Amino acid sequence: MGHVIGRGRIFLGIEDLQCPRCGGVNHVKIHSDLPERDYLSCTFCGYRAMLNFAPIMDKYGVPRGASKAEKREITQYLRSEVGKI
Repeated sequence: MGHVIGRGRIFLGIEDLQCPRCGGVNHVKIHSDLPERDYLSCTFCGYRAMLNFAPIMDKYGVPRGASKAEKREITQYLRSEVGKI
C-alpha cells in the first residue's frame, strides 16, 4: 500500500468493478487524488457511467470532503503506519 504514482498522487490499491452492461471486470487504480464522483468507462464495451468513489475512498481510510492536500497527507500517514506493522 502507498506508492507514489506521479504529481503527488499516492497509489492506494486496485479495485475490480464489474460493468453493468457487459459484465466485464474493470481494474480501477485507486489513488489519493480521486474525486468523489467521476465518469468511468468500461474497457470492454465502452459503457460510460458516473461512479461514486466516496465509498471506495472510505474503505481506504480517506474521509469524504477532504481537499487534495489533506487526502495526500492522510494517505502518507496511513502508508507510514501500515509500514510499521
